[in-house]
Amino acid sequence: MKQSAAPFNFIICLLLVFIVNVVPAWAQIKISKASGVKISQYKTFAVVQGQVVAADMSKHKELQIYEMVKEAVTKQMTLRGYQPAETDSTAQLVISYLYDVTAKLTPRKAGPLGQTPVDDPTAIDPSNYKVSNETRVLILDITQNKSSVWTANCTMNSVMKDVNKLFDVTIESAYKRFPIQGKGK
Repeated sequence: MKQSAAPFNFIICLLLVFIVNVVPAWAQIKISKASGVKISQYKTFAVVQGQVVAADMSKHKELQIYEMVKEAVTKQMTLRGYQPAETDSTAQLVISYLYDVTAKLTPRKAGPLGQTPVDDPTAIDPSNYKVSNETRVLILDITQNKSSVWTANCTMNSVMKDVNKLFDVTIESAYKRFPIQGKGK
């Protein structure tokens, strides 16, 4: 007696659809919207350079982050029917961001109890510590006439080594709740 594999295949397909459409477990995303504002009525947008709060970021890295965020946000906005504006002054929606990285350091070698605390943090030898947990926070803020209309607060536990992919996946997850131009709220 031969059993059909159709029910099993159907269950596998449902699981795959569920897994692909769920926000990654390593990211927490909170969306807030201005009440009474229909975002989908606007047509143009611009991404402006935001602020990077991480202490160890050079200007070069800040520009790299801007390019990564701009690329990911532009992709998501155009997929939803919005058009990039020539300049941010002509854009109906202006998108900015705040990026912060915090790292929890743990000692590689635990010393004896009762050590004297360090008065000068620059005297700490970083080779004695390792990063045990790194959290990245990306806040996307969309404004219209300098008033915030949509904000995505994304907290990511950094499990991906590729920061570009991390931004891309996180921003894509946040934009799943963004209205399509000309439709909805």
